[in-house]
Amino acid sequence: MIASELVEGGRQWEFQINGAAKGYWSDGNDTRYFGGMDAACDPLVLVPHIGMDP
Repeated sequence: MIASELVEGGRQWEFQINGAAKGYWSDGNDTRYFGGMDAACDPLVLVPHIGMDP
């Protein structure tokens, strides 16, 4: 897991990214979740999931 803080849009966020390339940003009032197989998530994934298909 990777965890830290960031500032975006003038707001202070904490974030976590787990080993499954899923994560979230939270400012204590708002939480944004990221991850999945959708192409829109590609910029957020450091190492893509290779799946389990042979």
